[in-house]
Amino acid sequence: MVKAEAVLAVAAPEEETPAVMPCGYKVLVRVQTPEERYGSGLWKTAHAVEVEQESAMIGEVCLLGPDAYRDEKRFPNGSWCKPGDWVMFRAHMGTRIRLAEGSDVHYRLLNDDSIEAVLTRPKEVKT
Repeated sequence: MVKAEAVLAVAAPEEETPAVMPCGYKVLVRVQTPEERYGSGLWKTAHAVEVEQESAMIGEVCLLGPDAYRDEKRFPNGSWCKPGDWVMFRAHMGTRIRLAEGSDVHYRLLNDDSIEAVLTRPKEVKT
């Protein structure tokens, strides 16, 4: 079951179907948006935020492709994650997607076996 807000996050307002549907064994993940300020309170440059976004390793699962986690030999215990879960993956992994020019929301299409951990408290994890 896909959470409504996860689908709306990748759907155009006038459409009911998502703008990006993962195929096969792919997983669509919304990448965590980096903070715009350093811990000291200073503002980060746009370039610094972009570099952080490109190397992000945490995101929220939006959609699973129809074949994701279906291989019983590779995934004998079933699916590693589901829509709505916060997950960790390697930096620079997957296909990067931005749905609108100037949008701060970034997505990644990852292979199902690229998910390395499910995070129960993602705000506590610093990468």
